[in-house]
Formats: sequence, C-alpha cells, structure tokens
Amino acid sequence: MESPPRELSRLVLYCEEAGLPLFVGCDSNSHHNVWGDKEVRPRGRALLAFLTLSRMQIVNRGSVLTYFTSERQSVIDLTLCSEELFSRITSWEVSLEASLSDHRHILFDLDELFQVNETGYRNSKATRWDLYAEELEGRLVGLPSRYESEADVEMMLNRLNNAIIVSYEASCPIKPRTSSGKTPWWNPHVKSHRKTVKKLFNKAKRTKILNHWEDFKSAQREYKKSHS
Repeated sequence: MESPPRELSRLVLYCEEAGLPLFVGCDSNSHHNVWGDKEVRPRGRALLAFLTLSRMQIVNRGSVLTYFTSERQSVIDLTLCSEELFSRITSWEVSLEASLSDHRHILFDLDELFQVNETGYRNSKATRWDLYAEELEGRLVGLPSRYESEADVEMMLNRLNNAIIVSYEASCPIKPRTSSGKTPWWNPHVKSHRKTVKKLFNKAKRTKILNHWEDFKSAQREYKKSHS
C-alpha cells in the first residue's frame, strides 16, 4: 500500500489549491521517530517526505503508545492538519483509558473555526428529495453547456456547488434541537463494564501475560456489546 494513500494525496493537494483548511486523524500504519515511534521504516520515511513537501503539520506530541496489543506496541496514529489549523489545536494527548479497539483515544481541543447553529440541526434522513430535485433543476436552468477557458469551468463549478448547497438547505430545513442533556446509552451496567475493561487492560499491560490479555479482550468485546 502506498504511503500516503493516493486518496489522501489528492485530498491534500485539492485543499491546498482551494485554500481550504484540512484536518486528518488516521491510523497511518507508518513508523518514524519524528512522531514518537521507536522504529523508522520505509513507509514512515515516505509519509514524512510527503508531509514535508505539503502544508500538512504533525500535531502528535511525545511518544505515548497509541497502538497496544500483546504482540506489538507502537505510535502509528497520527493527527495531521494544514498550517492554518495548527495553532488552533491545543492540549493534544493520548488517553490512557482502555478503548473499544487496539488503538487508544486521541484527545485535544480545537478552537472554534466555523459558526455552529446551537439551536437546531438538519436531519438528512428527513430530506424531501423530490423538492431537492425540483430546486436544483430550477437553479441549473440557463447555465452554459460549453466553456471556453479554465476560468469558465471554475465559475461553473462554483455555481453548481452553490446550487447543490442551497437546494439541500431548502429541502432539509433546520429543526429545533431538543435534548435532556443525558447520554441515552450510558447506564450503571455500561459504567461497570468500562471499569472492568480499564482494570484488566492495566493488568495485562503491566504483566504482559497472554492469559491476562485474553481476559482483557474478552471484557472489551462485552463492553462493545453493551453500547449496541
């Protein structure tokens, strides 16, 4: 597999050309001491070379392990962002709490970039697609079918993008947000599972005994089921 994947390279290039901020959280499966791993491997070198030539910054700090199993521990989970976001990300850290996978949670604060509607939301499942099609068709009437220059194509793309957004907003209006402030799936049973998983994880990490890892993985699976 390429490092980085072709899709990520294209996304980074698109955002650079369009002047858009980009934030990426990923399991890079790449090893390099620049982001705290003990090893340096070809995939890590290739990824670092790509990031060096792009506007993307590595947010990772320290060398706390992000991937943890009985066979292998490493730092392969990366937080990447474009230059304009870098100063807005603070308090980055790897959570030492047991998660629902072999990867640990990454925690950080991100300063507000965009205005958020605190009073309502759009439910895409409730979109009136017949109205959307009607709205979009009406906004596309009169657009030229031939383009003489790159500037004409760019203008057309902007108009098309705007037509899609406005049509969607018209067919999926904002609904009032109602919330009791409580997380519906959180209960004493789930809380007990979480406590057990954390205890077994710390025990397996400390002893490195295979049976202890198996006990932890079994409890982790039960913890996952309690969320469903």
